[in-house]
Amino acid sequence: MKLSINGVTKRYQRGRKAALQQFTAELTPGIYGILGPNGAGKTTLMNLVTDQMKPDEGEILYNGVPIHRLGRAYRDVLGYMPQQQGIYREFTGRRFLWYMAALKGLPTSKAKSKIEELLSIVNLTKDADTKLGAYSGGMKQRILIAQALLNDPELLIMDEPTAGLDPKERIRIRNFISTIALNRIVIIATHVVSDIEFISKEILLMKEGKLILKDQPVNILSKMEGHVHEVRIDKTELSQYQARYKISNISSDRDGIWVRIVHEEPLSDELEMREVKPNLEDVYLYHFEE
Repeated sequence: MKLSINGVTKRYQRGRKAALQQFTAELTPGIYGILGPNGAGKTTLMNLVTDQMKPDEGEILYNGVPIHRLGRAYRDVLGYMPQQQGIYREFTGRRFLWYMAALKGLPTSKAKSKIEELLSIVNLTKDADTKLGAYSGGMKQRILIAQALLNDPELLIMDEPTAGLDPKERIRIRNFISTIALNRIVIIATHVVSDIEFISKEILLMKEGKLILKDQPVNILSKMEGHVHEVRIDKTELSQYQARYKISNISSDRDGIWVRIVHEEPLSDELEMREVKPNLEDVYLYHFEE
């Protein structure tokens, strides 16, 4: 299975800057993490891949066939978890899944077992007959994940899947996503960098509608080596360093403050510093923090 995005551009108004510009990527089974600030084009990309919008230029193919030509056959292999919006407050969790199963055309016998299986996976069995209006933010996230998996999709698209989840739930869902991604394409758009750093096959960095980097996390991080240092400073110097450098972390001990600096140019040898292993948050800061 393969999703091909070939030179896709999308403009919302004539003459305005494109929300997505000449985006090209080829995706095969595994997890792809999409990172970028607000306005980078992540939502536009997902709307195009789910065939909710049509590109102004370029095309999107699934297994070599344009998705607009596949129609229902494409929707049958697609699972989409949006951010919380338009959720049916008067439906119970179980009724909501039955409703979504009907929309997806699942046979009753298959839907029954699948719904119970997914309620267990997202840890909502005990709350299945509670109205969605009474669900917490995290519970709503989990029921949206469940509905996206009802048709056992080959292509799963998830928009902020762990938003509102506590650390234990986040780890549980993250591990689950890793397990199901072995035989499907999973696209995750998120601001929670740690959610995709260790599970992604590749990271896609987007900025102003353009794909600026697509690579394996290990390769991205290796290119950052030598660009991240911790520097010991006096507390009185903190504001000065914050104004001058990209700082990804601040920690303190009895002798002063350590600031984690992400930099392009070499730092002064006069500073008391130590090189540290880069992480994906450092990469994000390096590319997106002005």
